Amino acid sequence: MIPPSLVFFKITSKEKSVIKLPIPVFLLWILLLPIVVLAIPLLVLWSLLRGFSKLKMVFYFWMFLCSLKGTVVEVNSKKENIFIKIC
Repeated sequence: MIPPSLVFFKITSKEKSVIKLPIPVFLLWILLLPIVVLAIPLLVLWSLLRGFSKLKMVFYFWMFLCSLKGTVVEVNSKKENIFIKIC
């Protein structure tokens, strides 16, 4: 399995202005790094309490990343529409 590599953002407004942004996933990981650093101790504690091995946790995290591929999110409002696709 291959994890996603691009996230496409498309923002349209009622005035017909369109913004299209393909962003590589590794740039988003840099933005999410502080949250991940805070979550790691909680995940390690949870895995120790549940009896999971560290290798199994890495496997589950990898499977989670791979399952994000193909996710589509659409948000429509009166003023603008936002479309996000993870490829």
